[in-house]
Amino acid sequence: MVNNSKMYYLRPALDTESAIPVGNGRIGGLVFGNPYDETIVMNSDSVWSGSFRDRNNHKAVDNLQFLRDLIRKGKTEEAERVAADCFFSSAGNPRHQMPLCDLKITMSKFSDDGEIDNYSFELDMEEATTVTRFSAGGVNFTRRVFASFVDNVMVVEFESDSPIDEISVEMVSRSEFFDKNIGLPTGNTLLLTGSTGIPFACATAAKAYTGGIITYNNRLKIQNTKKAFIAFSCQTAFYSADFTNEAIGFAQAAVRRTDLFTRHFKDYNALYSRCRLILHDNCPDSHRPIDERLKRFKETRKDNGLIVVFWNFSRYLLISGSRPGGLPLTSGGLWKTDSYDSRYNLDLPLQMSYWGAQAQNLAETAEPLCTFLRRLRTHGRETARTMYGARGFTAHSSSDIWGATEYRVQSTEYRTEVRGQKSEVRESPVSGAWLALSVWTQFLYNCDIKFLLDNYDILKEAAEFFCDFLTENENGEYTTCPTVSPGSSYIVAGEKRRFDKIEDGLAERLKRNESTVAHLCDGTALDSQILRELFYAVVGGGRTLADAGFWAATVAESDMFEKVLSKLPGMKVSENGTLMQWYEDYEAAEPDSSISHLFGLYPGGLIDHSDKPNFEICRAAEKSLSRFAARDSNERNPNEAAWIIGLWARLKKADEAYNSIGSYLSTYCGENLLSKNSQITGIFGGGAGITECLMQSHNGYLRFLPACPPEFKSGSIKGLRAMKDFTIDMEWTPGEITVKIHSGSGKPCFILSDEPIELISGTVPGGITEAFGGWCFQTEAGRDYTIRIGLI
Repeated sequence: MVNNSKMYYLRPALDTESAIPVGNGRIGGLVFGNPYDETIVMNSDSVWSGSFRDRNNHKAVDNLQFLRDLIRKGKTEEAERVAADCFFSSAGNPRHQMPLCDLKITMSKFSDDGEIDNYSFELDMEEATTVTRFSAGGVNFTRRVFASFVDNVMVVEFESDSPIDEISVEMVSRSEFFDKNIGLPTGNTLLLTGSTGIPFACATAAKAYTGGIITYNNRLKIQNTKKAFIAFSCQTAFYSADFTNEAIGFAQAAVRRTDLFTRHFKDYNALYSRCRLILHDNCPDSHRPIDERLKRFKETRKDNGLIVVFWNFSRYLLISGSRPGGLPLTSGGLWKTDSYDSRYNLDLPLQMSYWGAQAQNLAETAEPLCTFLRRLRTHGRETARTMYGARGFTAHSSSDIWGATEYRVQSTEYRTEVRGQKSEVRESPVSGAWLALSVWTQFLYNCDIKFLLDNYDILKEAAEFFCDFLTENENGEYTTCPTVSPGSSYIVAGEKRRFDKIEDGLAERLKRNESTVAHLCDGTALDSQILRELFYAVVGGGRTLADAGFWAATVAESDMFEKVLSKLPGMKVSENGTLMQWYEDYEAAEPDSSISHLFGLYPGGLIDHSDKPNFEICRAAEKSLSRFAARDSNERNPNEAAWIIGLWARLKKADEAYNSIGSYLSTYCGENLLSKNSQITGIFGGGAGITECLMQSHNGYLRFLPACPPEFKSGSIKGLRAMKDFTIDMEWTPGEITVKIHSGSGKPCFILSDEPIELISGTVPGGITEAFGGWCFQTEAGRDYTIRIGLI
């Protein structure tokens, strides 16, 4: 059987789109696999530019009502000028993650003729190691790289049949912000220190099993040995005042250990091995290198093994990039390149990075997100008060290591082109609410009352902000103003007008200034969907805690939350049959250019395919998605392309979901499966979408193989997590599904299935009964239940 936890190549990486990522949640690197001259591009999660600064625009609160009045009168050009002056950040953009250094390793050659044989370069995702192998001059050589979470180092091991004359190691700063780059008197350690705003120190220590080690200026040389290894560490002032000594200590402690890999493997594989996906092999070339398989897949769209590799890679990368005690993933993660400034983008990328964490049984990887959310809340309280005169906390679309929550700084230049227009007022105040929902999602999976009690205040304060910020419109509904619909703009002609179908002449009218393009508006579908989910969570969470005997909210607060929930706008269908994107049925400047208003379908649960009263909204969402998917794929970014997979899965459209998986792999993946634009978010969204095709548990109902494409006609998956604290193992063939359900908390199990369910192991005193259009049975905590579902 082909091992779909391995990716291998027959040549070194040519660039960062084919280099292999390794990481331990704090430090990460891109490994190229070059035989004699290796470079590992290193990064640290806490090496960022600058320091915290208050960027709140203090003009905002005094101009808030004026801005709202302009928007509601349709004076959007003036409104966006006011927003640019009074709401944009007063002190620059959020800080960004900075590059760290290159770890350069040069090895003396085994053969003067330079001929290399038997070359291979692989990533073993079971072990979280890269391995480079080759032979030259009759000598076999192996170099292994792994990043240990437990020992906080990246390790490079060398082994050969014959002694290696010399291995030279140096750390080369990728920026000018370094102070020292020296060898220490110990003779086996290099030190690099600097400050990009946050002071940092990197240390590399070495151990040779034979031969010797010397430091020469800023180089470390290992001489005349068959076996050796180096340990790289990094520490910053963000985590410790004694960061330099700690970095040296981590590296030197590592080279004194003899069980580095054993400790690393035990820690890492305990997470990775929880889940295992097997799909029947439908590709004769599944044993070939990944780069060759990707090329073939673009032509045939058939390689289930490659899809499993991608799914495994999304889990590997999440474990490698996000661990307890560290920071959450930026858009570039621990594998950013100099060409891309990573920040926390709060209007999709940060959230998408963790969409699969719970279902893929990797809840620990989401701990940094929760910790970051508390830091964000601290500054978000000040933004809520300073900019909006409101309680609670809020955040806009971009943040940094310090938890910035203000508007970004953007150009105040106003253009009127439909495509590429630069109005630049694209900030929404709901990003904090969207992030806060991650708390509720985690509780729905783990059913841990203590976790909810410890984190309920995050939900509560997010809701309190909108109790003050929302305004009541002429229809008696509460809307967000000012706000935007991400990725979209609409046409304004004279007075504010509703949708009317215009097929041509738009560009000409814009040039003649008969129409303008606007972003700012009064209410969007995305905002209403997020807020409905938020207020469901804060009301439901409060009741859950009260039932458990804990005080969470006063009667007055609970009444306030329920009142707001009752007055949030519902979803509406546009005149063209799509889901309405704004509160009013505006004409989009670029029709079908965004899917942000499909949040309620996925990752939310407001638009449910199984909910018959919701059928019209579901059909409108499907039409919106169909029109977006029909656009040229080059007009989509990797995040949108990944999101589409999960959206089709929620609509139970198996063929469309499979085509979207194929499109993502064919269009957006480099040879290392990272996205071609140096961002990593789409990988996590794609992995989560594949999981949605196989199992769903939103709204409390289990759905098995809801969007399983014909290409996945048989297979198995183990270790998935479902809401209500269930763990799922499942096997399927063309005729039936067999599912083992482990109940962690003894909750009732609801299963949506058109086919009868047969209990084949486990005891259910009340039996399996029909309920809510599906099937239900009561479980006991700690018990297993195996069921069989026949398929027609």
